[in-house]
Amino acid sequence: MQTDDRRAADGQKPGQTVLDVAAASQIADPMLSRLYAYWNGKRGGKPFPGRSDLDPVDIPLLLPSIFLVEVHHDPFDLMFRLAGTVLTGCYGSELTGRSLIELPSTRASDLFREAARTVHAGHPVLLSGPVTTLAESYRRAEHLLLPLGECPDRVDMLVGGAIFRAYPVGERPDHARGHQTIARRPETRMTFGRFRQEPGASTVAAPGLVDTADGL
Repeated sequence: MQTDDRRAADGQKPGQTVLDVAAASQIADPMLSRLYAYWNGKRGGKPFPGRSDLDPVDIPLLLPSIFLVEVHHDPFDLMFRLAGTVLTGCYGSELTGRSLIELPSTRASDLFREAARTVHAGHPVLLSGPVTTLAESYRRAEHLLLPLGECPDRVDMLVGGAIFRAYPVGERPDHARGHQTIARRPETRMTFGRFRQEPGASTVAAPGLVDTADGL
């Protein structure tokens, strides 16, 4: 984990930590730990699994907190392929089709930087710290970034999970709500396994899927 001095040198904001993850036991949140364990189990001895190795049927309770990011190599960019309802709700916006750098968040540049590092290093990263989004200010948000690729020497997608912790009552800062202006883009049909995102919907449609990560 980086020190405060290292974070300052890297341009990271106070209160933020970045952890290179090598085991599920390093992740305190049970949902993110379970996502890492699932990803790790699908590697099969490879540096990272491919998208085709993942099946959302295996992790239905995690889906609302999961996002997929498509890697564009030339020119380099990182685009949300889909995002679960926890993310769209906490960010206050549909994310599908947006670049990570356009994320309606005070941590957009940090998340983009660490996601790019995950792509180039092929190694999982956990980014944690306070964040203000278009919807709300959170005491702590954690984003787990996991590389995916069909070839062992090239990352072409990221799968990630995010959790958001609210401020206790009476401890919210004065800037309790985000004030960034962003363009709201129309939803598009995206597929992930047998689940699909329908036009006009902000979530992944799946029969019987409960729209919560509670109970993990």
